Amino acid sequence: LEAYTSTIQESLGFIVQGRLTRESDPASLEPAVHFLSLNFNRPTPLNGFAELFLRVLQNYQLIDTGEPGQHRYKVVTLGYQYSLETVERREVLIYQWSPKGTGRTTRPHLHVGRRLLRESIEVGDRSVRLPKLHVPTGRVAIEDVVRFAIAELGVTPRRVDWKEVLDRNQLAFEEWKS
Repeated sequence: LEAYTSTIQESLGFIVQGRLTRESDPASLEPAVHFLSLNFNRPTPLNGFAELFLRVLQNYQLIDTGEPGQHRYKVVTLGYQYSLETVERREVLIYQWSPKGTGRTTRPHLHVGRRLLRESIEVGDRSVRLPKLHVPTGRVAIEDVVRFAIAELGVTPRRVDWKEVLDRNQLAFEEWKS
């Protein structure tokens, strides 16, 4: 678990100041459900941006692999929500995945906030509410979000080696993802 959380903490450290916090759901059955969040899931300002914030929340379980040594336990991600939002807590982008959820979709997807889109568009004879769309994505690693913030939004990375570290951390995620 420490290796898993330390790579996420390191990746997030390029664009925000804060720490990951871990909590457990006392009502969950074994294996227990745990929550990993940035600053207790409070909006955290992006480096150099007073008006743009990041929220990170992951649900996971620790599974006993039966292997001896450092690979005895594996983190199995149960879902995530990575949100970019304004100081008014208005959603800009939300990467979301809830495979056991009860919503319209359980596949990884993106929500685009009202600040980027009009309220709705006309498609044929019907009106489509754009902020309610679930735009499909693949699994999104936190490193993808950090890379997007730096390369596309212009967030100043807090270290110069950000590309190499994000590549290394994402490779570890890809190797071990559930």
